[in-house]
Amino acid sequence: MKLRIFLLSLSFMFVVALHAQTYHQLWRNVEQMEKQDLPKSVIAKAEEIYAKAKKEHYVPQMMKAYLKWMKDVIGFD
Repeated sequence: MKLRIFLLSLSFMFVVALHAQTYHQLWRNVEQMEKQDLPKSVIAKAEEIYAKAKKEHYVPQMMKAYLKWMKDVIGFD
């Protein structure tokens, strides 16, 4: 029984780590696009991240992507 619980919790941590890594990679792409001065690409990537987060009900990433989108569309720095 303890082994089963341990394996279940281990697999859950693995899924969470993969989930976070994916968003980390997406945001790294956004940073690279910003360095290359590609505002339209940044906006498109922020929309992509928002859609992914909305589909997964991941509110913190939704907020981050929305704020990034707003900043680049409106032009706030």
